[in-house]
Amino acid sequence: MRLSNRDNEVAALKIIKNVEKYREAAKLEINVLEFMHSKDPEGTFLCVKFFDYFDYHGHMCLSFQMLGISIFDFMAAQMVLEKLGWSQPCDVWSIGCILFELYTGFTLFQTHDNREHLAMMERILGSLPYRMTKKTKKQKYFYHGQLDWNEKSEPGRYVKNNCKPLGRYMVCDSDGDMNLFNLIERMLEYDPSSRITLKEALEHPFFSTLPDSQKLPMESKNEDRERSHSLSR
Repeated sequence: MRLSNRDNEVAALKIIKNVEKYREAAKLEINVLEFMHSKDPEGTFLCVKFFDYFDYHGHMCLSFQMLGISIFDFMAAQMVLEKLGWSQPCDVWSIGCILFELYTGFTLFQTHDNREHLAMMERILGSLPYRMTKKTKKQKYFYHGQLDWNEKSEPGRYVKNNCKPLGRYMVCDSDGDMNLFNLIERMLEYDPSSRITLKEALEHPFFSTLPDSQKLPMESKNEDRERSHSLSR
């Protein structure tokens, strides 16, 4: 949703539904956004600009700088399978897609069609686990637990010609590239319970090679707890 903020600047509005677990996740997101802004108020690291947030009849509303990014492109597998449920690992998946785009310059899953999205995932990441496909309410996409997809159709040929296994997108086999793609692969693990956590991701070897000037200092648990409490009040 688009709107104009108090400075008459067009902004993007993200609305989080009035569901308790979504509201709690929104509070965590606000914590992260405010922390990022406090460490980089001038936008040196080119992160999206967070303006403000407010509560509207229980719905959490966050306003951002207006950009041309579609969240569908970064949607985790369990969300495309509607709806195995949102959880924090969904954000890890999204960040993995963003890291890929920063490396290559293009979106990993360039589609707005659910079936084609799943086909791209299988082409790039391998087959979807049967334990996930059997749980989804979108059984129309599957036949006996396998994705119902015609590779000889026009969309099928497009996916085959434009998608390839994740590792083949590496430009070179340097340690940095290999570490990055290992991290992305772990962030794009289908099973949310097996997906790397954000804390584990920050401890991944890829980030250990960054110069200190490019690392955000980790705040203490007390500071994090105090900010969480301020949002809850």
